[in-house]
Amino acid sequence: MGNRRTEKKTSRRIQLRLENVFQKLENWWNGNEKSIVVNVSILKDRNIINHNHLWPDENFYPDFSKIVDVQFENARKIDYLGVSYPALPHQWASRGTPMVMCAYLGSEVFFGDNTVWYEKFVDDWGKTKIRFDVDNYWVQTSKVLMEEQLKKLDPDMLLWMPDLGDALTCFSMMKGVENLMFDIIERPEIILEKIDENDPEYTTTYTLNKRLQIYKLILKKIKRRCKLAFMGSWQNLCLPERFFYDDISINV
Repeated sequence: MGNRRTEKKTSRRIQLRLENVFQKLENWWNGNEKSIVVNVSILKDRNIINHNHLWPDENFYPDFSKIVDVQFENARKIDYLGVSYPALPHQWASRGTPMVMCAYLGSEVFFGDNTVWYEKFVDDWGKTKIRFDVDNYWVQTSKVLMEEQLKKLDPDMLLWMPDLGDALTCFSMMKGVENLMFDIIERPEIILEKIDENDPEYTTTYTLNKRLQIYKLILKKIKRRCKLAFMGSWQNLCLPERFFYDDISINV
């Protein structure tokens, strides 16, 4: 009985802290926050579990339940300070997934020790259509991971969205940095055209996440209609009805 009461008090304290975090972010967004808004988290236990053995390579289909269990264990070893809050990362085992839109648009994926890499596949922008395919293997992989996270999510924890990356950085991986630089100088009009093609595909990606009820879950967890949620330092700023990406180069 005592343990249950203690757990309720702890849960309520965390809930109040989350509400305070979102209020600060909302104030900041509206230009009304006078204090410094800092998103920082630190390890309180250095024994973070590397679980790449559960997903050893890109050709292996993992048990997502086991992966999410380890993510929970690792998340509890972190102190969330400032306006940070407990959240499960969108990682493929212990690997970060930066610029994952490359995989969603057709790049082959290669697993490193700490991150994933993408094979360039664009030879000619004129013959390449930027299209997001819901049935893409890596899109479905991300979907299954997030669904498993949602099944097990603690009442006082949220989850990250996939780190889609910005248009130009993704283009540099899809064609190669040096090739993109030549294109920007010699054929800027084709790059602008591809950025225009790319923008709606980001919206399609977020729509997929919306169908997973992730945004409704966020609103439910903070117990009120919040105007702003910040999903990690490289993630999207999202209003319930509109979505913004925080890297300006997508619109260059």
